[in-house]
Amino acid sequence: MKDKNSALVYRPPFTLVDQAVLLSENLDSYDKAVYAILCSYANNEDGSCFPAYNLLARKAGCSRSKVIRVIANLESKGLIQKRTRYNSNGDNTSNLYVIMPMSSPKKPVS
Repeated sequence: MKDKNSALVYRPPFTLVDQAVLLSENLDSYDKAVYAILCSYANNEDGSCFPAYNLLARKAGCSRSKVIRVIANLESKGLIQKRTRYNSNGDNTSNLYVIMPMSSPKKPVS
């Protein structure tokens, strides 16, 4: 949306995504999409969220197995942490994802 002075005006809701991730040449489009989707669900205070693999796959336009591989890649690059959550019976209920702060905001992810 533009105002009367033709300047771009941002109106919530919008999602903040680390520029280094978006500009990285070492991440593919699925990596960037899943990362951005995780950012859109993340809690503003601690960067945590817990969307299901199927939801991430639907939003990113890929398969559940692709999302699992992407999550592993994002975790291996230190962009997110994945923690398995369990119920009182010890059964896996969901994964908790935490978006990790970048140490060098302008440097693309390697």
